[in-house]
Amino acid sequence: GSCDPYTILSFGGLEYRTETVKNSYDAEWNQTFVIETDDAAASVTSDCVFSLWDWDKASKDDEIGSCKVPAVRLSELFRGKIDSEATETFTIMADGKAVRGHDLFKCQLTVKIKVCEAPVPFAPLVAEDAAQGSRRLEVTVASVKHLPKMDGMFGKCDPYAVLAFQGIEYRTETKKNTYDATWDAIFALE
Repeated sequence: GSCDPYTILSFGGLEYRTETVKNSYDAEWNQTFVIETDDAAASVTSDCVFSLWDWDKASKDDEIGSCKVPAVRLSELFRGKIDSEATETFTIMADGKAVRGHDLFKCQLTVKIKVCEAPVPFAPLVAEDAAQGSRRLEVTVASVKHLPKMDGMFGKCDPYAVLAFQGIEYRTETKKNTYDATWDAIFALE
């Protein structure tokens, strides 16, 4: 049969996985993953590795090969102009050789990037210089999405969130058997 490919992007200890495309020699994912750095002026120390896999139902998945964006090049990309975009096609390598496809052409992975400004927490909120008196923050723990598998091979997560402030912990309810939880739990911090 043909291939059931998926890709794993690894950067800075994190991994992101595309969906598996069944029965395809020419997969298109068009999935977007976010990788961040705390300081664009600093050098990135981690390569960004793309490993290409063939999903197998009855046995262990097979690694087809990989390619990488070296840390030095990533550092340059993070310093790119905000909203600039680029596309690059990489040859998939295994054991130091280019992987050849079913048609004997080199196996290639196309990657698109866009330089974005990192989100600033609560950006529209502006501090008031003349603020006086007591104040309270109402913090809503809204939701979480795309949780990893945590309860063994087949189970989903049973997530809850803990907010810690000045030695006091506030805990949401536990949501059972889900990868996406919504709490909308409101806590008052005084």
